[in-house]
Amino acid sequence: MAHTLLRRASGEFLGTCLLVATVVGSGIMGTLLSDNLAVTLLINALATVAALGVLIWAIGPISGAQFNPVVSGVEMVRREMPLGEGFLYIAAQIAGACTGAILANLMFALPRSPRPRICGQAGTSGSAKWWPPPDSC
Repeated sequence: MAHTLLRRASGEFLGTCLLVATVVGSGIMGTLLSDNLAVTLLINALATVAALGVLIWAIGPISGAQFNPVVSGVEMVRREMPLGEGFLYIAAQIAGACTGAILANLMFALPRSPRPRICGQAGTSGSAKWWPPPDSC
């Protein structure tokens, strides 16, 4: 069954959004659950594998489940995807990734986007930090 270009691009948006929300969210969750880096990485890896498998199974038949602008770009360069379709896929993937990161931050009551802040005393060379949350400065 041939799907319309809008439906395929929407699939890429949704898939990329959910994948990024899973990766970012599981990374945040892992750091909140354990100080052990190995446990954090394991949580992140298992969540990513599970989400990616489900997303490929569900969205793959619709859009090809690329979920990555580089993959779309390579397909355009190799002339396996028309330029117009490729640029629409790339725009949908970038928008989906940004939306997914914002959703993950909102799930854990973090700011929608990180803003660097300087931790340390005035007049000393502090370090720009995005994480941990502001209470730790």
